[in-house]
Amino acid sequence: MRRYSNQQTVSRSSRKALAGFSLIELMVAMSVFLIVGGAVVALVRRHVPLFNTAQNQAGLNVTLRNAVAQLQMEVVNAGSSYSAANPMPFWPIGATIQTATKPNCQLTRNYVSSCFDRFSLIDADPNLPALAPGDQTGKVNIDTSGNATIYLTFPGNPANAPTSSYDAWATLLPAGTEIMLVQGGTDMPAGQPRITVTVVQSPGAVRSGNSVQVPIALTSGTGAPTQDPMGIYDAGEAARFTSVFNPQLDYAIKLNSTVYSVDGTDITNPKLIRTNPTGTQDVIAEQVVGFNVGAWSSILQNYTKKPSDYNNDWASIRSLQIQLIARTIPNTDQNITSFKNTYDQGPYQVQGVSVVINPRNLNTN
Repeated sequence: MRRYSNQQTVSRSSRKALAGFSLIELMVAMSVFLIVGGAVVALVRRHVPLFNTAQNQAGLNVTLRNAVAQLQMEVVNAGSSYSAANPMPFWPIGATIQTATKPNCQLTRNYVSSCFDRFSLIDADPNLPALAPGDQTGKVNIDTSGNATIYLTFPGNPANAPTSSYDAWATLLPAGTEIMLVQGGTDMPAGQPRITVTVVQSPGAVRSGNSVQVPIALTSGTGAPTQDPMGIYDAGEAARFTSVFNPQLDYAIKLNSTVYSVDGTDITNPKLIRTNPTGTQDVIAEQVVGFNVGAWSSILQNYTKKPSDYNNDWASIRSLQIQLIARTIPNTDQNITSFKNTYDQGPYQVQGVSVVINPRNLNTN
């Protein structure tokens, strides 16, 4: 019988060990890898949109929280250009609301600017003090039946104000500026002052000695001014106004407005915009699909979204009711375009927030 030496046996075992996997073993391993790998890829692909959706919803939630915080901060301080870096500089005046003119935007998902309400917070310009109104001769009778020229002076003794002040004040009253004239005499009914709004006419105010000469369009008698940028003309208030001024009790203040509105110029991304008194605009929130504003009025003593319910009396507003609705960026992934939200059936997630804000600094007549 033929016998193999130990050396031959070891040599054959070593060659077998070095030979590695067989072709069949390799094919089986590759098949298992492809099956497991395919399952993993399918699982990841299925969950990536869900992850993106969660991230979009989280971002939307943060956007709404930040927007509401901004609205609360400013409305509570009643349009006084308030910010953390710039404390309230002057007293507040009131608020005005303009309702949307297109109620069916939700059906078409075509969100343009007219789909949204807007509101303005009215305050006095901190750069211009309250000035005493009169005419050029120092008399206090001013015809309020139409256009007129009024002279604003430093209360008390006009000469007490530096001449340079009148030059600076005149530059703050260009054409289109709204001024509130207040008659605060002792003959006021129920102790309430008479108020009317006037608009500075072209070419604007100029200095005239120790006064500021202002061409204006008064609102009493003949109706509303041809311009009313802030929407604050009140026929009832104007009807109570008289042509007699008391320089010791009456005054004129320049009005500013901070406006919150939605810019729908880009219908793919409507933006909530804050426009400050200088005209500078800041984006508060993007992808806005709803902005509704209501008010509680001391006249109606209830909440309403129709300013006509309280005769458009902006000074009677005591609280604002604001609803803000925003969406995530519309989905384009073919795997999830079948998703439709219940708000406007669009292929995106929608979140909304509603808040009631009491402007604590508004008057409480």
